Amino acid sequence: MVLSQKKLPYKSRYALVALETLLTRGGKTVVLDDKNMYRQLTVKTNGGGIVVRNTANKSGKEIKTRKQTQVNVGQFLFSKIDARNGAFGIVPQELDGAVVTSEFPVFTVNADNVIPEFLLLVMTSEEMVNYIKSMALGSTNRKRLDVTTFLNIKVPLPAKDEQKAMMAEYEKVQKKVRKAEQEQKELPAKIQREVYAKTATTITKREEKRGLSITTFKDMENWSVDNVLDALKIKSSYPMVRLGDWIQAFQKDDEDGTLRVTPKQRPTESFLYIGMDAVDKNTGRMSGYEKKTGREIKSGAFTVPFGYFIYGRLRPNLNKFWVNTDRDGKNIVCSTEFFVFSLKPDVDKDYFECILGSDIVQEQIRKHITGTGLPRINATDFLHLSIPNPPADVKRQIGVYFKNKQQVLWNGREQMAMERARAKKEFESQIFE
Repeated sequence: MVLSQKKLPYKSRYALVALETLLTRGGKTVVLDDKNMYRQLTVKTNGGGIVVRNTANKSGKEIKTRKQTQVNVGQFLFSKIDARNGAFGIVPQELDGAVVTSEFPVFTVNADNVIPEFLLLVMTSEEMVNYIKSMALGSTNRKRLDVTTFLNIKVPLPAKDEQKAMMAEYEKVQKKVRKAEQEQKELPAKIQREVYAKTATTITKREEKRGLSITTFKDMENWSVDNVLDALKIKSSYPMVRLGDWIQAFQKDDEDGTLRVTPKQRPTESFLYIGMDAVDKNTGRMSGYEKKTGREIKSGAFTVPFGYFIYGRLRPNLNKFWVNTDRDGKNIVCSTEFFVFSLKPDVDKDYFECILGSDIVQEQIRKHITGTGLPRINATDFLHLSIPNPPADVKRQIGVYFKNKQQVLWNGREQMAMERARAKKEFESQIFE
């Protein structure tokens, strides 16, 4: 299926110009060499930009599509399938020379007539995305925007000087947001340093030893290479306890009943589902429940009672944790790729959450991860992680500090998202009536 032109649903005080006058097909067609390494690109939806498709470069032999297009910095790309979802982007400097399949047409921008970043903002605007969606034919989810139809789309085009003025105003807000983002980026490291200081904890990682190594049997935590070689040492001025010592119920409720449920056995019942993607990395935040009926949840799940923690055992290096503070939530369930547990009544929950998300735990988790494609940590290793146990007043101080900084982190991310959305809306209001 392809997308076809419809009557323009938007108006503008500026002249409407077809994209074919602003873009020309670009990029160099290449046939991949088996021995060479390549970076493959994709275009994210909702104006998310152009990113590397795979975490690692692949050899030509590993890539099935032999004929691809090599892109250059500043070129304009879109996704034929996801154009209706705002998948447009400009190649950044760091991705110069990467390759894309024919699903991502490549264009050189006529910079004499239009500023590339200006064009990108127009193409990812709400009005333009809605227009492209309205061009859809049929009911299939595999609708494509073909190049001819794309180039016939007409966009509002102010004079170059006006474009520059609009972009300068837009960039002023973006600069402010980027500064705030950098501060937010540095905040977790500041929190870590404060936690180390307040718990008087040091982490020492030693380079791999060669030859004979002697380890005291009584100090062995488990039979792993890292433990035998004593590659990681975590020391604190306070006593160290095992994480499991503070857990009351693990994968069970407080009355020793199972938390495992099979939603598909209750097909019409409504559940609030938490998948792995719903929990943010490193922040203790959950983006939101997916409301699903039992029949929509194909696999098993765990119930998450009020006050219980979840921690992602799948890819635990992503540090995904969350505590359920929703007293009114009913039928809250999560993927079985989480550990689900409650704490003993005398444990300071804020302090525990702080340590759970800290490098004190993360550094230990890294040495216990097993598997390559889908790395996990097993329950025994998780429960045997060591954490510092300072006096109650110190725990309280650390817990309060952490919750305050956690809130700053959450609020800051929301504020930045709102600022970006506001700047884009103001830009669009200048272009479209």
